[in-house]
Amino acid sequence: MQIFLEDSFLHLEELRQAIATHNVREAEQIAHHIKGASANVGAQIVRSAVEQLEEQARQGKFGAIDDLLTKIEFSLSQIQQFTHNF
Repeated sequence: MQIFLEDSFLHLEELRQAIATHNVREAEQIAHHIKGASANVGAQIVRSAVEQLEEQARQGKFGAIDDLLTKIEFSLSQIQQFTHNF
């Protein structure tokens, strides 16, 4: 789980950069990677939010993405806190 979290936070930062530069292709690829990794570890809230973000990026709707990024980061932080307690 720790590797998933480290990888996801790293990719989340890359995703923010891709979105900031409106690089649709890169944003889609990064989101797709996070979505798959989230599904593999059962992080369904993260997976769902990233899936929505991936679709928004595909459509070039970058304005609606900030809330999704916040939701993803918050969910990852909650997972990190939960796993840290064990």
